[in-house]
Order: sequence, then C-alpha cells, then structure tokens
Amino acid sequence: MILQKISEKLLKNILYWILILLALIPGIYTSVTIYPFVTIKTILFRVVVGIMSIFYVALVLKNSNYLPKKSKLLLSFFVFLVTCILSGLISLDKAQSFWSSPERVMGSYSMIFFFLFVFIISSVFKTKKEWNSIFSWWNWGIAGSSLLSFIVFVANNLIASRNIFDTRFQGFTGNPIYFAAILLVFFFINLYLFFEKVSQNAKIKQLLPYIAIAILYIVFILMSGTRGALVALGITGFILLTSLIANKSKELEDIFKINFQKAALWTLIVIVSFAIAIFALKDTRLIKSNYILFRLTNINAKDNASFSRIVVSKIALDCFQEKPLTGWGFDNFEICFQQHFDQETSEMLPIEKRFDKTHNMPFEIMATNGLLGIIAFLGIYFFAYKYIRDAITNDKIYFYSGLSIILAILVYFIQNLFVFDVFEGLLAICLVFGFSAA
Repeated sequence: MILQKISEKLLKNILYWILILLALIPGIYTSVTIYPFVTIKTILFRVVVGIMSIFYVALVLKNSNYLPKKSKLLLSFFVFLVTCILSGLISLDKAQSFWSSPERVMGSYSMIFFFLFVFIISSVFKTKKEWNSIFSWWNWGIAGSSLLSFIVFVANNLIASRNIFDTRFQGFTGNPIYFAAILLVFFFINLYLFFEKVSQNAKIKQLLPYIAIAILYIVFILMSGTRGALVALGITGFILLTSLIANKSKELEDIFKINFQKAALWTLIVIVSFAIAIFALKDTRLIKSNYILFRLTNINAKDNASFSRIVVSKIALDCFQEKPLTGWGFDNFEICFQQHFDQETSEMLPIEKRFDKTHNMPFEIMATNGLLGIIAFLGIYFFAYKYIRDAITNDKIYFYSGLSIILAILVYFIQNLFVFDVFEGLLAICLVFGFSAA
C-alpha cells in the first residue's frame, strides 16, 4: 500500500541523493574506535548500501526495467564474490575470511556490499548525464575533503614546528598509501569531467576548476610519498600525453587557441627532464634533506620495503602452486605466509617479519582464491575496460573522456601491484565499475 503511493521518480531520486551523500564517507573520522580511519567508514558504507538495497528493490517492483541487463563485468564480480565466500568456507580461519581483521575490514562480508553497490548503481543510473552529475558531486566531495585535511595537516605541522615536506601526507585516510589510491582514481575521474566539458565546447573559465583540482590531486599524491602510486601515475600519464601528441584534438585547440599536440609534447619533455634531473641529484644534500623527494627518488628493489614485497610475492606464488584450485581462503594469506616462514625467510626479510597481505593484489588473489578467483578478478578489470573501449568505438563517448576512464581503471590496477585493496581505493574504483557496467 505504501509502495503504491511512492512514485518511481521519487525512489530513483532517493537513490541518487544517497549515492551523492556516500561521497562524504571517505572523509569521515572518529577517535571513538580503535581504528579511527577504518571502522566508522566501513560501518556507514554497509548501512548506506543496505538502505540503497531496500529502495532499489522497491524501484524494481515499480519498474522491472531497473533489473540489470546482461553484464560480463557484473558476472565476473559475482563469480569473484562466490570464490571469496567458498574459499573462506574451506579455509583454516573462516571468521578471518568472512569478517577480516578490525584493521582491514575487507573480508567476504565487505565484498558483498561492494558488489551490491556496483550492482545497484549500474542498474539504476544509465545515462551519461546522470553519471556526469554523480562524478561531479563525488569529485567535489573528494577534492574538498582532501583540501580540508591538508589545512589540518599544515596546521599540525606548524604547531609541532615541522617542515611539511618531512612528513608524508596521509589526507583523510590515516595512511598515505590509502590516500594516494583514492586520489589516483579521482585524478582521472576529474580528467573525464574536464574532457566532457571540452566535448561540449566549454569556455576556458568553465575548465579552470578541473585544472585546479587536477593540480591539487597531483601535489597531494606526490606529498603522500607513495612510490607505487607515483609509478602508476607516471605510466598512465605517459599514455595520456602520448595520445594527445598522436591524436589531434580540434576541440582542445579551438578552446585554448594553441597547438595541443606540441603543448603535450613539451609537457612530456619537461616532466621527463625534471624526473631525470631529480634522480640524478638523489645523492645530493638538496634531495636528501627533503624526506618526500628522497623517498620518491629511492625506487629500487634493494630498499627494505621493496625487497620485502618481492620476498612475500614469491611466497604468494608458492601458496598458489600448493592450492591452485581452491586457494588458502580469502583474506587468509597470513596463514600461508606463516607456514612458509622459516629461518631463510627471516634472514631475507630486512625489518618486517609479519605479513597479512602480499602488497600485490593479483598475487594475493591467486594465493587466497585460487585459479577461478584470479580469472574472475582480472575479468572485472578487463570487461570494465572493454565496455568503455566499445563505447568509444561506437561514438557513445568522447574519445578522451573514455580514455580517462580507461586510465582510471589502469592506474588503480597498476598501483595495486604494490599494495592491496583498501576501503577508500576500492570504493573509488567500484564507482568507476558502476559507470562502465551501466
């Protein structure tokens, strides 16, 4: 009876504004819990997605057209979720697999909500106009939260009489690696919005906010001192600039009144020259006296962090070879690591002796979820890319807008070769998956 009184439009608007409000969750923090940057965000996300599920069911009962169409991306995500649950059921630590640890909170239970999130938003919001609005709200939310956390960061360092470049900027996540993960994705979402305006022949003043936000994201990523993120940004940035050099953009040239191919070429030359100069000077006092620059210029396999990850990744491969079909159980990598931990491993690992994650997400999925799990995991990324590529080919999306989304997918995947899925980063990429599946 109540459902009959609620219109389809109202239900969809409710889902839209709930999705917009979700953009605030990454910036939430509380000192009440043991893990102030993790627990509250995860709980709120689950509650909000649960509420979205109720309104989504009501919307489907009103109009069955909101049921999802056939999607290989959603199917891959569902199969991956099934491997998470099934591998956990036969694992040594079933509770860990389902609930995860309080520090990570990324077990199968959380994966259920991330799947529902992608399922709902890709089924309800189908038009580019809707997604441009969603991306815009989220972009402003993440940029605003980042800027606010930077103001707090500067104030805290001034109070403590510290140089802001002697401390890694961790933003609103409590961890610089987590912060870089979400900013990488939103750098390219922001770029997508920029190119959407370009495709509509916007004026320069309409593009300035996106340029400012892009600079903000780059500066904050650099200040996070996250080397994996820098590598990911470098690779995807190179792809973007070479594409701008190789493909003439009449829209960009009409707006900026310059030869954009030459501008992109000079930008690439300047960035590469600057990077070479910084690395050439890495042993000088100028670089060593700046913690962020010193950290970013010491990207090699011999430093403690990098070497540890190589050792742990090798253990992950050994784990996969032992249980290639079922895996050791989702989020159960630590059990496998402990069983392979011996005197030789102890001597090889420089500092850290305990690893609950591989710091290489594909390798971890191979070890914990087995063969079907890694196939489904890679399938999510492949079909997310394929759907956007097909949209570009069929002229359903402006080339550089589509390329920006593809690079958002790629940059997250590359940085996950150096780390693992965390709440903020996974939330951002799931938003992109939702767009791609739609």
